[in-house]
Amino acid sequence: MSQVKFTDGEKVLCYHGQLIYEAKLLKTQVKDRTVKYYIHYAGWSKNWDEWVQENRVLKFNEANVQLQKEIQKKMENSTKISKKAAKSGSKKVDSSFDDAATSRSSTPSKDVGKDSTPRSRGSSVKPTASTSTTSSKESRSIDDDIMKKKRQRLDTSVSNEGEEKINKPEINISIPKDLKTFLVDDWHAINSQHKLVELPAKITVEEIVDKYKQHKKSKSSGSGAGKGQSCEDISNGILEYFNVMLGSQLLYKVERTQYADILQKYPDKPMSQIYGAFHLLRLFVKLGTVLSFTTLDKHNIRVLIGHLGEFLKFLESEQKEFFTMSSFNHHQTSEYLRRANQ
Repeated sequence: MSQVKFTDGEKVLCYHGQLIYEAKLLKTQVKDRTVKYYIHYAGWSKNWDEWVQENRVLKFNEANVQLQKEIQKKMENSTKISKKAAKSGSKKVDSSFDDAATSRSSTPSKDVGKDSTPRSRGSSVKPTASTSTTSSKESRSIDDDIMKKKRQRLDTSVSNEGEEKINKPEINISIPKDLKTFLVDDWHAINSQHKLVELPAKITVEEIVDKYKQHKKSKSSGSGAGKGQSCEDISNGILEYFNVMLGSQLLYKVERTQYADILQKYPDKPMSQIYGAFHLLRLFVKLGTVLSFTTLDKHNIRVLIGHLGEFLKFLESEQKEFFTMSSFNHHQTSEYLRRANQ
C-alpha cells in the first residue's frame, strides 16, 4: 500500500494551474497504489473542491510559503510586462506564438504536419484565495475573469461542448524519437538515481534559443524579413512560456526545493537564464495542452506546429552539445530530501 504523506484535515498548499494556494485536505483515496487527496481551497466555494494527485500537494511550511510568494511575484511581473507592451503599441510577449503563426501564414509555405501533473479544470489559473497574502489587484482581475468563463462553461449544454471541441482542435506536438530518449533518461536520473541537474546550466535555455536564432538566420539569409520575424516571435514565445510554466508544471516534486533555493539566490533572473536543455524539453510535453486554449484557427495552429517542429529538429541535431548526462552531477543528499519532504 502506498505511503500517505498527508492527513485528513491537514492545512496544506496545493498547485492549481500556475499558482499555489492555501488549502485544506478533506479526505484521502488510495487506489491501485496511487494516492489522491480531496482538496478545499481556503476562502473559496466548495464548488472548487477537487481530487488532486499527491504531486500537487505541498506541506504548509516556511519554505513552501516562500515558493508560493515567488511564483505569484513572477506572475505579477509577467502581467505588468504584457500591459506595458500593450500600452506602448508593441506586441505582447504572451502573443509571440500568435504573431509567429500569422506572419508565416501570410507567405507561401508548407505546413508541417505526458509528465506527471494532471490537467486541472480548464487548465487555467484559479482566482487567488482571499486568505493569500500574495494576491494583487492585477492578478485578481485576470483570475476573476477566468473564473467567470469557467462557470459559463459549466452551464453550457452538451451540444455546445461538443461544438467547442470541434472548433478547438487538440494540438499535438510530435517529439523526435531521440529526444524522447532524453526525457526517459531525465526521469530516471531524478527519480531513480536521486540526482539533480547542475544549476545554473552550462548551456541555458536562453543560450539554446539564441543558437537557434543564429542557425535560422544563417539558413535563411536573403529570404526576406518575414521569416526572420517569425523566428524571433517563436523564440520569444518559447522563452516566455518556459519562464511562466517552469515552477508549476515542468518540475518533479523532488526538484521544487532546488527551485525554491534558486529563486532566493537569483531573485531577479528569469529561469531561462538558469535552467538548461532537459527542462526545456519537458516544456514541449506540456505545451500542446496549453496552446489548445489560444485563439488561433486551425490553419495557424498547423503553422505554429511547424515552427515548433523546426525548433525540436534543431535540438535533435545539436543533441550531443545540449543533452549530456553529466548535467546531473548533484546528488539528493539526506538533508536535501529532508527539506523536500517537509
